[in-house]
Order: sequence, then structure tokens, then C-alpha cells
Amino acid sequence: MRDNLRDSSSEMHIDDVCDAVQVTETSMNALYDILIKPMESKLTDEENQVIALIGMTLQIVAKKARAYEQTFEKGEQGLPENFQN
Repeated sequence: MRDNLRDSSSEMHIDDVCDAVQVTETSMNALYDILIKPMESKLTDEENQVIALIGMTLQIVAKKARAYEQTFEKGEQGLPENFQN
């Protein structure tokens, strides 16, 4: 899993190869595999609902972060005149 987030042959940083949604998905998958799946049979319906709500919340935050990255950090064009430097 960690190898997916770094390139050992160069000095690449995670921000250069992954956006917020990819990082969040990778993190959520790891949490599921390591923590949630082994406990699945012990979780109550309410706990499953809370976990699902947390997952949806993280996805929303990741999409907003990606929009920020695309707009302000990567310099995509098409910003309103008031937002341009």
C-alpha cells in the first residue's frame, strides 16, 4: 500500500501524483481492510451506520479538497476575474 504513494526512484512527493480523492480512497480502503472488516461481525447496525456516515463525510471533504487543488494550487484557468491575481 505505501508503495502506491511514493516513487522510490525519484524525489516525487505524494501531492505530485495523487489528488485528495485518491489519497482519501486509499486511506479508507486501508482502514476497512485493517480495522472494519475484521470487526464486521461484531458491529451493531448503529455502528455500521456511523461508519457509513463517516465514509460519506470523508468523500465529500476529499471532493472539496480536490476542487480547491484544481482551482488554486494547480492553476486551472477559468476563474472569475475577482479571483485572479
